[in-house]
Amino acid sequence: MSSSPLREHIELLLQVRPPRAGSLAVTIFGDTLSHQGDGVWLSSLVNVMGRFGLNARQSRTAIFRLKREGWLQSTLVGRKSYVSYTDFGRRQYERAATRIYATQIPLWSGIWTLVMPIGIETSVRDELRRRLGWQGFALLTNGLYAHPLPNEEALQETISSLDVGDQIVQWSAMMEPGVAPGRLEGLVWDSWHLDSLAEQLEEFVSVFSRILVTLERGDRSDVGDAFVIRTLLVHEYRRALLKTTELPAVLLPKDWPGHEARHIAKMVYRAVHTDAISFSRMVLRNKNGFLPAPNADYFARFGGLETSAVRESATQHV
Repeated sequence: MSSSPLREHIELLLQVRPPRAGSLAVTIFGDTLSHQGDGVWLSSLVNVMGRFGLNARQSRTAIFRLKREGWLQSTLVGRKSYVSYTDFGRRQYERAATRIYATQIPLWSGIWTLVMPIGIETSVRDELRRRLGWQGFALLTNGLYAHPLPNEEALQETISSLDVGDQIVQWSAMMEPGVAPGRLEGLVWDSWHLDSLAEQLEEFVSVFSRILVTLERGDRSDVGDAFVIRTLLVHEYRRALLKTTELPAVLLPKDWPGHEARHIAKMVYRAVHTDAISFSRMVLRNKNGFLPAPNADYFARFGGLETSAVRESATQHV
């Protein structure tokens, strides 16, 4: 490996925050493969995951677990394994992607969605709590969950899949105009545990703002490093975002670090995505050989990505 400034950032990040194999595989599928053919030979995926400090056993075990959990599926072609999204995995990614690659927080009408489970057995209640947490619901008080901007389709799918439709009370509510702003801010801060999330976002900004400075200086090495940076950027940003809902700006402090994190994520992604695509098309393989160029939805990320340079550089390797 080269000893470029960008490579030094990568080595430090992998040392301080080594990614878990399963979570990293989800990021690679979502950030790369979802818009470049959807499937990949397992051997080439394992090879790429090695760039993140993961050995073949760790990577293969993680893929097996994701298959067992319903995220991925595989087929044998001869002695080779071909891995792709399940419908469930693809839906989960698409819901997360609307938040990860957005350029701004959606507007809010002021209406809350409230969910209260009644008489649900413990094991199912725990699974419901876990899934609502994935969707950004917070537990306001014992048994009452709230969300200002829920994904209604995801909520109903969760209720249906757990077969608890008759044991859920759901309604919409608007906060009384007379509620003191400080009281509402305190409720949101405590219920969504924004103190720990703020620390995580501040760390993200600290790490990737330094990487952005390096990129703006033109300190690059190979396209593989660009791919690793783009993947780690989305991996770390996703981990922060999906710990809580995308709260409307009116419910957040004015100095909320998520605003700067969103800007840094956009700028770093735009800086490396061309080289990252070139690498993915050189190294990852699907049933047709080289991965195809990204589809149009990919280039809409973060408000729009450059396309001409991608097409020119990618075609040099196929």
